Amino acid sequence: MERVKKYTGVYAYTSTTKRHQGRPDVCFYVTIKNQGKKERHKIGWRSEGVDAAYASQKRTELLNQVRLGEQPRVRPKEGLTLQEAWILYYENHCRTNTKTPQKMFSRWKCLVKDELGGKMLSEISPLDLETLKATLQEQGKSPKTIETALALIRSIYRKAELWDLYRGKIPTDRIQWPRYDNQRQRWLTPQEARALLQEVQGRCRDPQRLFWRMCMIALYTGLRFSEIANLRGEQLNLAAGTIRAQNTKSGRDRTVFITGELEQVLTNIPMQPGHLVFPARNGGVHKEVPGLFPRAVKALGLNDGVDDRKHKVVFHTLRHTFGSWLAISGVPLFWIARLMGHSNQETTERYSHLCPDMQRHAVDCIDTAFHHGITPGLWFSLGGRQNTNPDPDGDTEPASPA
Repeated sequence: MERVKKYTGVYAYTSTTKRHQGRPDVCFYVTIKNQGKKERHKIGWRSEGVDAAYASQKRTELLNQVRLGEQPRVRPKEGLTLQEAWILYYENHCRTNTKTPQKMFSRWKCLVKDELGGKMLSEISPLDLETLKATLQEQGKSPKTIETALALIRSIYRKAELWDLYRGKIPTDRIQWPRYDNQRQRWLTPQEARALLQEVQGRCRDPQRLFWRMCMIALYTGLRFSEIANLRGEQLNLAAGTIRAQNTKSGRDRTVFITGELEQVLTNIPMQPGHLVFPARNGGVHKEVPGLFPRAVKALGLNDGVDDRKHKVVFHTLRHTFGSWLAISGVPLFWIARLMGHSNQETTERYSHLCPDMQRHAVDCIDTAFHHGITPGLWFSLGGRQNTNPDPDGDTEPASPA
């Protein structure tokens, strides 16, 4: 959507699908301020006889209504298509409030636009969404991809409702959402991790081997690739042995700790405040994992014969290995969640099967409490130690803490 320079507050959107007299059709919008808030109103399409001058005239009428204390006419919900709602959603939300507006645009174009873009918001039914799901499944889209398409539609409806552009039922509230298990399950043994890191290090062509250092951070701290790629000099404190991750997936900053070996890896690399620690070749932020990582995995044969993506080794496997090793070492799930920045407990629960000894140790206290009269919490805090010397009355007393 572009501003019409000749007319204040008038904007024009050129359609990529709708045509008029052999040329792309153009829709005109105007913006006004009402009680300090910016409002956008659709005036109409060029194919409907609307031009920029007419849109400017209608804007003046709307402004006069505001000056007289009247409520300016809001476009009725029946006249707003999903395509038009998407334009407003993209211009007023995606471009300013999301980290990856281009990804949102790609989802709309590839998953939703052709199927539902031309339908009115009030006309889209749960059946239409079920048809969309079936179409995407026939195209070989994964359940996760189908969910992102439905989530985008739901978000467009909610914003339209919030902006008083739509009042009615939201069809995504009345359908069954795809179910899937998308959690990575593969983690590396120490031997596999060592071999992979050595392979990556040998394939790095830059003198400082920055990507190898990024892999080391992922394995030793559990940071996500995007969190590492966005690190700036002020976020690393080698003196305190900490890394402060900001703008994380969960929306909360968190601190991770630098071990002795990782400290050596991070020594002698530039850490200037305000500058990226691991810039891409163009000097900006890495948008995706460099290709040398999958090539290193392929060279080691780590994914040979593996068809299920949950069991394939990818960069995220380094983070999952960090959490798995913590669980195997007996670290409580609470601290694993804190260190990895999980936003919900269910994500952390997938590591519980890796620490069966801790679970067995926890429930053994019930047996001891029943037979020996010891408080379960005290027994657990003492590591299962007990005094087997009975007292004169035949009862067993717990050993006194040292």
